[in-house]
Amino acid sequence: QECTACPAGKSSENGCTGGASQDNVCSTCPPNTYSEDGHTESCNACDANARSPENSSSPFDCRCIAGYVRVDRYVAVAGTMRFQRDCTPCPSNTW
Repeated sequence: QECTACPAGKSSENGCTGGASQDNVCSTCPPNTYSEDGHTESCNACDANARSPENSSSPFDCRCIAGYVRVDRYVAVAGTMRFQRDCTPCPSNTW
């Protein structure tokens, strides 16, 4: 069978490369994870101090919990630059 790409917010781990699905079955990313277009091999975890709804399709869907502030950066993953959102504790006397 031919491989079909899974959409953002879903993933496939059935042997097709690039997050494609051979059987047209793509799994919904669970809460606190996301997958982006072109990177649907698996769902990426949000920062430990962030939350996102089920079926999230972007790291921007990961929202820091109370008491934490977001820090956006790019990191090298498998030879490509990928956006990453981290949540760090708010400075003293702030929220």
